Amino acid sequence: MSHPCLPALLADRTSIPAVEPGKFNSVNLSQIKSLADDLDFEASDDADIHSIPSPWARPLQFMAAIADRRYKARGGLIRQYRGFLAALALSDYLHLSIKAEAIDLSKEELRRSKLGKALITLKPDTNQSVLSQTFGQADPWLKTYIFYCGEHVLGMTNPATLITPAPHISNTLKQQIPWIQDHRFTDPSPSLSSRERYVVIEWLKTLWGQLNRAWDNANRELIGSLTQELQDFADDLGQGQVSPIEVNQNEDGFGIALEPDPLKYLAPMKLAEEGSAPRSNVQVMTSLGFAPERPIYLIDQKHLPAKLGHRSGEIIVYGTISLQIFNPEIHGHDGAYFLKPEDFFLDELFYIEGDKLLPGTWIAEKISLYDSIDAQTNRVRGAKTILLPLNPLLKQYFASPDLEKVTKLTVVGQGGDRKVRVSLRLPLSGYGSKPVFYEIAKEFPLKPENSLPGAIPVIGMWPNVPVGSWKQFFVFTDASENVETAFSLVPPTVGASSFFRNMGQQARYQYWECPQHPNILEAVNTDGHPLGVLPLKIPKVQLRETREWTVGVDFGTSFTNLAVRRGNSAPQWLDLQTQMLSITEAPLSIRDRAYREMFVPETFIKDEQERLPMATLLTTMGWTESSNTAIPEPLKEARIFVPRLDRFDFNVEHIKSNIKWDQIRFQDPFLRHLQRLVAAQAALEGVKSITWVVSYPSAFSPHEEQMYFATWKRTLRDTAEITYQRHLYDEKIHRTESIAFAEYYRNVCAGVEDNLLNTICVDIGGGTSDIAVFRESKVIYQTSVSYAGRDIYHRLLKLNLNAIGDVFGLSDRDAKSLQEVLSGSNFNSALDNYLRGNGRKILEGGYAVNAGKKRNKEFRTLLVFAIGGLHHYLGLVQKYLSQNKDDCTATIFIGGNGSRFLDWLTPTGEYNSNSEINKVLLGVMEKAAELQPNPKVDPIQRTKHPKSEVCEGLIIPQEKILKRVEQSNPLVGEICEVNGQEFAALEVFNFPEEWENITSFNITSTQELERYIRNFNQIITQEKIGSIQALPGVQIRGNEAIPNDLKRVLQDIVRDTCQKKLGKKEDFELESTFLLQLRCFMDILASRWARSN
Repeated sequence: MSHPCLPALLADRTSIPAVEPGKFNSVNLSQIKSLADDLDFEASDDADIHSIPSPWARPLQFMAAIADRRYKARGGLIRQYRGFLAALALSDYLHLSIKAEAIDLSKEELRRSKLGKALITLKPDTNQSVLSQTFGQADPWLKTYIFYCGEHVLGMTNPATLITPAPHISNTLKQQIPWIQDHRFTDPSPSLSSRERYVVIEWLKTLWGQLNRAWDNANRELIGSLTQELQDFADDLGQGQVSPIEVNQNEDGFGIALEPDPLKYLAPMKLAEEGSAPRSNVQVMTSLGFAPERPIYLIDQKHLPAKLGHRSGEIIVYGTISLQIFNPEIHGHDGAYFLKPEDFFLDELFYIEGDKLLPGTWIAEKISLYDSIDAQTNRVRGAKTILLPLNPLLKQYFASPDLEKVTKLTVVGQGGDRKVRVSLRLPLSGYGSKPVFYEIAKEFPLKPENSLPGAIPVIGMWPNVPVGSWKQFFVFTDASENVETAFSLVPPTVGASSFFRNMGQQARYQYWECPQHPNILEAVNTDGHPLGVLPLKIPKVQLRETREWTVGVDFGTSFTNLAVRRGNSAPQWLDLQTQMLSITEAPLSIRDRAYREMFVPETFIKDEQERLPMATLLTTMGWTESSNTAIPEPLKEARIFVPRLDRFDFNVEHIKSNIKWDQIRFQDPFLRHLQRLVAAQAALEGVKSITWVVSYPSAFSPHEEQMYFATWKRTLRDTAEITYQRHLYDEKIHRTESIAFAEYYRNVCAGVEDNLLNTICVDIGGGTSDIAVFRESKVIYQTSVSYAGRDIYHRLLKLNLNAIGDVFGLSDRDAKSLQEVLSGSNFNSALDNYLRGNGRKILEGGYAVNAGKKRNKEFRTLLVFAIGGLHHYLGLVQKYLSQNKDDCTATIFIGGNGSRFLDWLTPTGEYNSNSEINKVLLGVMEKAAELQPNPKVDPIQRTKHPKSEVCEGLIIPQEKILKRVEQSNPLVGEICEVNGQEFAALEVFNFPEEWENITSFNITSTQELERYIRNFNQIITQEKIGSIQALPGVQIRGNEAIPNDLKRVLQDIVRDTCQKKLGKKEDFELESTFLLQLRCFMDILASRWARSN
């Protein structure tokens, strides 16, 4: 039985017999002698003395130990004393939350109690005090303070030694106060870090400084002894850290202010400033640019000290809390995560049966899991694709590339005992300027029940650009309720919003719009249980010499092309990529259509070196059109449509074409998406500034021109908001397509600069042909005419779909399939895409083989007549501009997407300068111009890169550019009457300013058209052109070439066409009346050709 209030006995002696409390034992002298022999006089100086008959025994004992250095129990008492001092000094610093409660014996209720009477009666003398008596307290022993840490008493104040530690302290406080051993304070020195030593030293200095003041009526001798003890404690602690933190005293640190002086200087020290706390040594460092609200601190009290090479007391978790004292229940808080090594991993590892099914992640690059390899096929058997079993919390702290650097995946064991070992080298804040990498690991068995059933979901992300280079991202994923998938996704980032779109009745997809890069995705099952993370492959910035781009945009009717000038370099074709990351290996047929119709395709054109120009098409699949004026949002509701070259069926409502001229409201989403594609590619090169230069046709009316420029300004303003780039736009530097085309001819085509002495540049597009006439390297005339590829080629085939098989040399089955596709509403786009993918093969195959057949020859004749009409118009332009009949005709430089139709003019399917058809084209031009023949060997030249001329010409450096002439209206070409005013054939349209509307428009002659027909047939006969025949259905009689019945039909069609153009002057698109009438005449010829077969 223990008797804590009685003297200690030797360990092998019997204790004093128990008696009833309050009664005395009768003993004889021998028993008293025996008891004396049993007393333990050799006990350690840590042993307590329980035999002083006073309730003030503990304070008196400490007073004796401090006043008398020979006191037998001094060593143990001083260690307890120092331990209590350190606890008080560090109460704030270590978040001990020590509180004080006052006990005033002078109060009446205490004076009347038995305990109070005993305490007052037995209190030490008043002069046994180091306290000031100037606060009205006559006897300092009548007031004391009890210190608590939670519910546990730590000690009290006393006037003689300032404090007295409790004789028995709960060991539950040991985690917070490591120098508590065996229920008492011990010397704190071995447990204190250098910072903590510094804080205690500063606190002691303040305390003994206040003691040394001349306190009235205080015991000077006792003050001296106490001061010396405090100084000895400070000396034994050493110097503390070399670069001290700034601290001061928190007078309210114990909840109440202590008095009298110097008790108030027992108040704990606190950091002078909130941000002056020591830096954590175990904070997990985040990736650059990441700023999560709650930091992560690694708590590994077993292994961290050895791995970091520091004692646990020297390892700061946060603030002033060291690893030594950290207790999650006490020091943990909602402002941070305190994770043990095992908390960084999931409990289980999940996987999908199959090889490399997550190509958009770097997991497969870290580990390859399979059962065996087939020796013959070299294919793996029993392959598995794992989901990375990491705590999804990490995606808020690491960019995927940084996580990749610190992650290691290895296969441990063999056969059925295989495990996947996942290792993380966590970057901790450490002690210097560089992080310390601390490795943690966990091994996961491959459990059969963790194989994920269901289909691989379609998951893509756009744009896949370096982290920190973009502000808006989209994650696209399956959301079909009737399809069970292996996993689904949680919101990819904080603040992500979602919406759904249906792909007809077949599938449903979810879009996540994310304000940050969703570079690590979290996979969950149907119950929302975490299955693992998908760390994405994120590209690095590929820095070049410049961070400035100038981009030229040729926005065409059929195709749109782009060129770039990096810094001051030469213009070049832009190898545009989609920057869409396909994360999962879903079946190709499913994901390819989903990406093309609903999102962004994986690539623009597969198996083709040049991905541009892109088709000027938009898909609005999934968008519900509320009205015929609604403008869909880019990507969310409308996306650039990239058709496959082996599929060209555009006969669907959601594919929008002809958005340059007719469906103008779709320009907005098309241009926005185009700008973002370019900006995303620029982000890969670290580009910070993009200057946009765009072309436009001279055929635009003033209103169309203004609207087009306004669309560019608005869309670029929005693009700048989602990128970290400047997007510059100045409509003053934009150029017409004809001028831009000429810039390309003069500056990009090597060795032909002198040709601008007498040159006409013709950019044949899908909807317009842009013309620029040069004399002496100066532009003297430029215009756009609404007569181009779709008028020359497309209209001819559209009216003769039954002949397309013979013309192209197709099998009956292929011809029927193509006819069905081209009979839809998007004929032009379907044919453009078909020719892009199959044109060269057809020209070199069936078209050349069938060159001698009747239908093929008839088609070629009509095609030559159609493009010859453009050359006749060029002759009229030269006649209008020429001042001297002895001038020779100009050199013609032809380019643009429509120039590819020149190949269809020849039986071989390959046009060149020696093609006999040039005799027809040059002949009709010379006869129309009434000038001398061009002496050059190659008076007609074609560009080697159709459709790239304008976009590259747009971005020629400013000091080299050609000046645009003011006059850009087309030449009339055929006599006409507008609002009662006649315009001659060799006159340029120029309407009076007072006209507000066009109320009448009539073409009153066929003279120029008939002259062209006569010249065309005459040249074929005179030059003995064998590859085509004379134009059928016409009769040459003097100046007339069109029979009356045919002429009446033509006049009716022309009249209807003219009537449709009436309206506001600003909306009236000026076009050559000769070419307008020729287009109508071509429709008649094509229809008659169709009926003749």
